[in-house]
Amino acid sequence: MKVMRDIGVRHDAGPVDISVIDRFERSMGIVFPRSYKELIAAHNNLYPEKSEFDFVGPWGVTESRSVRFWGYGNVYERIDEGQPCIIDPDDAEVRGVIAIGDDGGGDEICFDYRDCPGTDDPPVVFLYHDLWWPDEAGEWHRVIWPIAPSFDAFLEMLYERDYSFLDGGHEDEA
Repeated sequence: MKVMRDIGVRHDAGPVDISVIDRFERSMGIVFPRSYKELIAAHNNLYPEKSEFDFVGPWGVTESRSVRFWGYGNVYERIDEGQPCIIDPDDAEVRGVIAIGDDGGGDEICFDYRDCPGTDDPPVVFLYHDLWWPDEAGEWHRVIWPIAPSFDAFLEMLYERDYSFLDGGHEDEA
């Protein structure tokens, strides 16, 4: 059995009963990766210490982002905000894309079940909230960009940003 990588906890809402996550799975007709369920069951609404990740974006340059994993249950004023969700059930283009978190700037980190329905190990993708590209016929489409082939691979990408440059790169002396 593979041990899940420790990404630390900067903030969370505590544990959530895994049956709540199971109910969400059933309602969406999907199966989450076991490592995702175990992580969120232990740390609902997780903002990890190792929250940063880099990926090559649509323009061929490396983008640096961070992730906050959304939570389950009634820990929010609005039940539909900050919880995993299907992107747009009426839009066939994104049907099967399940948002599980965000980058703090409006873009979402998602599981992509479109090409692999029924899997419990979907790829992780990045959904730009305000980026649309036209295809050859001039039809506009949301930009959904690959980040990692699996959730475990995504966890391996996470790191803690070094902000020591803000103080000139010097640590305070004790």
